[in-house]
Amino acid sequence: MARALVFEDNPINSKMLGTFLNQEGYMVDFALKFDELVNMHMSGYDIVMIDVHSPAVDAHVIADFVARTKAYSCPPLIAILNSNKEKEIKQYMDFGIDGYITRPVSVKAIRDMVERISSGQAIPTPSDDLIDLEKLGNALNMPDRNKLIALFDQFFDGAVAEIKSMYAAVKLKDYETLRKFATRFKATSRNLKLSNLGKLSEDIESQTKYPSANTD
Repeated sequence: MARALVFEDNPINSKMLGTFLNQEGYMVDFALKFDELVNMHMSGYDIVMIDVHSPAVDAHVIADFVARTKAYSCPPLIAILNSNKEKEIKQYMDFGIDGYITRPVSVKAIRDMVERISSGQAIPTPSDDLIDLEKLGNALNMPDRNKLIALFDQFFDGAVAEIKSMYAAVKLKDYETLRKFATRFKATSRNLKLSNLGKLSEDIESQTKYPSANTD
């Protein structure tokens, strides 16, 4: 069974993280104090999750811990953050953290991050479209964070299927179908304030207005 080590000094948060990790098949050990984490032998663990906003630590403490830990063979280090602000994420990634998840933590977030790290995929950082959930929620008049996340999960789940259909249309040189998908994508993306995706969809829509369009 895979093993996880978690530093979280809030007992309720610890219990929730333990439950989520158990659901993913992990046996979990906890360090309720940062000194415990520092002194624990980590080579037997598959991941280490660290609440970097604990009152017991600050950015300098985390940076020193990561540097010393990375000097030896250690499992992937995953930071638990209170927000997805680009500046903060970049700071911890620059320290050498392997990945991060933001609150509210979910089973899916843990699973996705572990899969990314295990497969060597690039760890995403927020773009202009996804800088701050609070800012995005205000722009969409949707202050409920969970509802906002659910909305974007629904959008991206549907987007995967539509992108496959668009790719098939490209292969068949079916420009009319491709244009219809692009037009719909453009409208939905802009409604969700995904400006980069909206611009890309608009470019595809424009290029497919003519039979000789180069859709590569």
